[in-house]
Order: sequence, then structure tokens, then C-alpha cells
Amino acid sequence: MAPPWLKKSPLYRIERARRAALLLAVNRLLPRAPQTSTTRRKVAFVKRGGIGDWILFAPVLETIRARFPTPEWELTVYCEPPQRGIAEMVGLCDRIEVLDPKSFRKSFSCRRARLTQIRREAYEVWFDADIDRTNSGDALALASAAPVRIGFEADPLSCHRLIERRVFTTVLPDPINTVPMQQRMRVLAEALPGETPSAPLPASGLRRYCWSGSGADFFLVAPGASTSIRTWPAERFAELCRVIQRETGLRPVLIGGTADAQASSRLTTLLAPDLEVENLTGKTTLAGLFELIASARLLVTNESGPMHIGHGAGTPTLAIVSGADFTSYCSSPNSPTFQVVSAPDHGCFDCRWNCIHPVANRQGIRKCLADVTIEAAIGAARSLIETSSRHE
Repeated sequence: MAPPWLKKSPLYRIERARRAALLLAVNRLLPRAPQTSTTRRKVAFVKRGGIGDWILFAPVLETIRARFPTPEWELTVYCEPPQRGIAEMVGLCDRIEVLDPKSFRKSFSCRRARLTQIRREAYEVWFDADIDRTNSGDALALASAAPVRIGFEADPLSCHRLIERRVFTTVLPDPINTVPMQQRMRVLAEALPGETPSAPLPASGLRRYCWSGSGADFFLVAPGASTSIRTWPAERFAELCRVIQRETGLRPVLIGGTADAQASSRLTTLLAPDLEVENLTGKTTLAGLFELIASARLLVTNESGPMHIGHGAGTPTLAIVSGADFTSYCSSPNSPTFQVVSAPDHGCFDCRWNCIHPVANRQGIRKCLADVTIEAAIGAARSLIETSSRHE
């Protein structure tokens, strides 16, 4: 995301005009949209984001699926390769179309072939369920030529705002960072045509994962995150693990994806003199990760995919979070099984990583995360452990 000062520069304005013109020009090269088929009607959406974004979207997708029931409607999702696994676990879609973002951006022939394929599908409804508007998302929506195309308004200074009334037939007010992401997705669902049936909604495949770890002898730690600026210092994780093990006797187990291997290795090294640590980082399938979190006594995590898995499963979860996207993802009221620990001063929260405080380097820890104290985390952990003990 470009910083605010850059968006006000003349060069940025020229670049956003160039991108808008290119998007419209490429769209003109596509074939004409065919007549809508009279057999099975089609609706499609684009959805990027990580595991957490799909978990937050899953309950809303249940409503959308009920609004476009099978077999009358065919529901298709366009996502990037890393999201295919979680999209399959959620289910509810008839087709999953994987879109390679690098090829789509860099190769004109690949881009044109994909957009032509979308045009020939003759979708009746297209909506953008992404976190933010992107050039790729706008190109897909415009190429669909669907009679109903719904998306959220963009940043006033972005190239998307220049042409969004041509890209979408309905532009929704963008409440990102002002309301939780679940509510934002509900606004989108309510704007779609049709009515939600009174019958029970179809269930997401994620609903099978419910907490069953009240008698477990281990707790989980997810020390990694999608970016280093969301990662609480390993030294503080180590101290928190020592306190939990000393007071409860539970053994620590480290989890995460392959990208989190370095963070888990660092924590293992710090704990090695005191504790025996089991490191399962990168060694489980996605479904296995869900099952592991659902069976743990406690989960300690950064703002990451495991945080959302724990929250959804009802696992006692301690989330240590920054302030960048606080309202969107972590502003839900604390519950007996989900505790958020953040900096005491929320004055600069929801900055979308446009930090007002000086940082040592681009990937360095931000003040809002550095201000999360070990004492606050220990207090929240004790509360969650007490809650899980009562469930025994």
C-alpha cells in the first residue's frame, strides 16, 4: 500500500490514470459477452486473503450459498493458489478457479486468456469479496460483463476510484477498518440479489472443528505471522511459555506453516535450556492444523491464521496483536475463550501500516506491538487456563 504522501504526488496521479486506461483498453479487446444460458445460471466472486480471511468469510458464504442454491445456480470462486486448500475445506462453491497472480500481472497472453474465459462464462452476478480493491480484481469484474457486479468503493486517491462506476454496477461504501470484517462481508451479502430462504443455511465445512481439548496435556504456540511486523518478539514468547509450563505443567508445541519455520526455530533455541519443545511447524496438513488447534488446551498466537482457527473452533486463544488492522480483525469483545492483548494506547490504531512512529527498518517491529507487555500476556493466559480448567 502506497503511503499517503506518495498518493498526493503528480507521478502517482499519472500512474493511476495509466493503469485505469490500460484496464479499459484490455477489456475492449475481449470478445462480446454471450447470451445467458437458460440451463444452469452462474454467479462468481473473487476472494484472495489468507486462512483468517476465509474463516471470517465462511459464515457469510453460507448466506450467499443459500441465496444462490444448487442446482439452479453454479457458484464459482476465483482465488490464488495458496487459498485453494482453505476454499476446499470451506466448501459451498461448485467450482474453484485458481488464478496465478504473477502470471496474470506479467504475461499479457495469460491475462487475456483468463479474462476471455471469464467473459465466455456469461455470469449473471459477479462480486468482489477481497479485503482491498486490486487491479486484478477490477479487471476480472469488468471482464465478466455480468448484469450485476458488486464491489466496495476504493481509496479516493487510487486508480480504482477513477473507473469504479464502469467496473461495478453497485458500489458499496467501504467500511474497512471502521467495522469488523465479518460485518463488512454481511453488507456485501445483503447487496446481492435474491432473498435468503427461511430454511436452515448450508453449513461451511469448517463447522466440524470444535474445541475438545479440555483434558489435553499440551498448549500450542504459533510464533510466526504473514509478516515480521506482526510478530511479537521471540524472547517474550519464550518467557510466556516458561510461565505457562511452570504453572500448569502443560508442554509447549510449536505450530505454523513452512514460512514460519524461522520464527519457530528461534523460539525452540530460546526454550531449549529449560523446556522440551515439540516443533510441528510446517509438518501438518491444513486440516491437521485445524484438528490440532481444536484439541489443544490453549493456543498462544500472533495475529495470524491460527488465531482465527482458534477463535472459530472455540479453543482458548490468546492473541497478541498490533494496531494496524485492529478494528477489522481483532475488535470483537473479549470472551471467556478468546482474549486479545494489545498496546494500552489505541490512539494511532487502524493505520493500515502507515505508522506515524519512527521504525528502525521496514520490517522492524512497530511501536503498537512492542508496547504489548509480557505481564499483560501472562494475565490473559492465566484467565484462559482457568476457563479451560472449568470445562474439565
